[in-house]
Amino acid sequence: MTGTMTHPLKPLSTQRRAGLDRMLAARPEIEAFARRTVKAGIRNVYLLGSGGGLITHSSLQYQLERHATRFPVFAESANEFIYRHPALLGSGSLALVASHTG
Repeated sequence: MTGTMTHPLKPLSTQRRAGLDRMLAARPEIEAFARRTVKAGIRNVYLLGSGGGLITHSSLQYQLERHATRFPVFAESANEFIYRHPALLGSGSLALVASHTG
């Protein structure tokens, strides 16, 4: 077989579409939170998750490491984070947690 096979995109399920709609509706609130957080001062950012939840942060990690010059960014497994007790975690830390299954 030659050439590239393509598959049509599947429509979003009702459940996924509802989740996407909730997320998009919350965007102004999320942006306001982000502005307040940056204004208050960020010392470091922790991107936390397990499996696919951790991979979800990959593009954000790339963008922050490339453009955020005022604070370090750490991507860690949520389980490791719990047991490591990072010394830099404290006032001024921002932890973003992603989960695909709760």
